Amino acid sequence: MDILLAEVAKRCDQTAASDRPKYRRLMSAIQDTIKSGIVAPGDRIPTEKDIASALPFALGTVQKALNGLVAQGLLRRNRRSGTFVSETARPLDDMSQFVFERTDGTTIDPVLTEITEIAITRDTGNWSAMLGDCADGYIRITRIDRIDHGFHCYVEMHLRADRYSDLLTETLENLSGKNIRTILETRYGITIANLEIGAAAALAPQRAASCLKIPKEVAVLQLDVTGYDGGSRPVFTQSAFAPSGPYRVKFRSDIR
Repeated sequence: MDILLAEVAKRCDQTAASDRPKYRRLMSAIQDTIKSGIVAPGDRIPTEKDIASALPFALGTVQKALNGLVAQGLLRRNRRSGTFVSETARPLDDMSQFVFERTDGTTIDPVLTEITEIAITRDTGNWSAMLGDCADGYIRITRIDRIDHGFHCYVEMHLRADRYSDLLTETLENLSGKNIRTILETRYGITIANLEIGAAAALAPQRAASCLKIPKEVAVLQLDVTGYDGGSRPVFTQSAFAPSGPYRVKFRSDIR
């Protein structure tokens, strides 16, 4: 059985006793399977008939479930070639902080990025010390960078919630592909005058390890960026966590 169908079948079995409509159960199972990373954006999924043959659902139920996922934007249809997992990542619009290079010296461009979460946090760390105490907490923006298709980096950005709380109402799709400096400049009119960039080998935080599917005791490359406005006030921090891979990081000397 196809790996996606096998996982969907398992998830459907777990909700067999539910009184939810069958098409809703199937929708949730497919959605959770896609989000688990078993299939990647752009992958083709089995046909409606194949799904109906492999799972205990009528063809009409399968069609209703897939139509619902298409309406949500999780799937996209092509009449000639089939149904595919939607590509939610966007090319990063500004690579002026650092770039990834292959072993032959060629720069990886574009880097596809996807914002996965915008949330309020009251966690603290080196980044909160840079931004200063904030009674309202901090905005954490989580991003996945796809380097050369198969290599992923986990990125967290932080801003003060007392200044940028309206970001919590923004859709993830609208922010995907946008560098934090682009967001600050276009949305708030804030120009980042200086950047402080550091790099070190470190253990990935649990969130990063889970996303990258690596043991939390494995060291990764941690890239830290702090952006300052014209008055030398820290505006944002960004930490990127990159596992071991066949690439090198090149810091840019022409940052404006």
